[in-house]
Amino acid sequence: MQGFVCHLRKGIVIEEGRSLAGIRRRISDAIVALCMLALALLIIAKLDQVGETRFSGQFLAVDGDTLSIGSQRLRLAGIDAPERDQSCARPNGGRWPCGNAAQEELERRARAGDVECAGTQRDKYHRLLVICADGQGILNARMVRAGLAVAYGDYQGEQAAARADGIGIWSGPFELPQAWRRRQKLAEDAPVAGSLVDWWRGRLGIN
Repeated sequence: MQGFVCHLRKGIVIEEGRSLAGIRRRISDAIVALCMLALALLIIAKLDQVGETRFSGQFLAVDGDTLSIGSQRLRLAGIDAPERDQSCARPNGGRWPCGNAAQEELERRARAGDVECAGTQRDKYHRLLVICADGQGILNARMVRAGLAVAYGDYQGEQAAARADGIGIWSGPFELPQAWRRRQKLAEDAPVAGSLVDWWRGRLGIN
C-alpha cells in the first residue's frame, strides 16, 4: 500500500512538472511572438520612411498642378488645374487664359519661400504625387482657395470658399479640366486624391 501511495505521489509530481513546463513554454512562445510582431512593425515603419520621397529647392511650374525639379516631375495630389491652353469665361462674356494664370500662380508660390514636397506614390506617367508646403500653408490647398484649381480630396472647404467669393475660375462659367482634356482628346490625366494630406496637416500644423 505504501508503495502504491509513493508511486501515486510521484505521478502527481511528474504531471505537475509537465503542466508547469507547458505553461512556461506557452509563455515563452507568446513572448517570442510579441517580439516578432514588434520587430515587424518597426520594419514596416522604416520601409514607409524609406519609401517617402522629398524634394526642396527651386521648383518650376509645368502647369497649374505640376512642378519640376531637375529631371523630376511632381504632380500636386488632390487638385486638378486648368490646362495651359485652356481659357475660362468671364461674367461679361469675355474669356481669360485661366490655364496660364494657374501656372503663373503656382510658379509664384513655389518660388516665394522654402517649399518642401513629399510623396510616396506615382501616377501612371511616373510622376510623384506630392503634397507641397511652406511656412504659410499647403500649396495644393492654396491653389484651390485662389480659385485656380478644382478639388479632388481634402480641399472641398477651400473650393467652397473660392466658389462663394467668385474668384478665379469661379468668376464665370468654366469647363472642368478633365472634361476639357477629354474634349481636346488629350491624354487623360485623372486627378488623384492626396493620401498624405492629413499627415502633412498634423505634422506641419498648418492649413
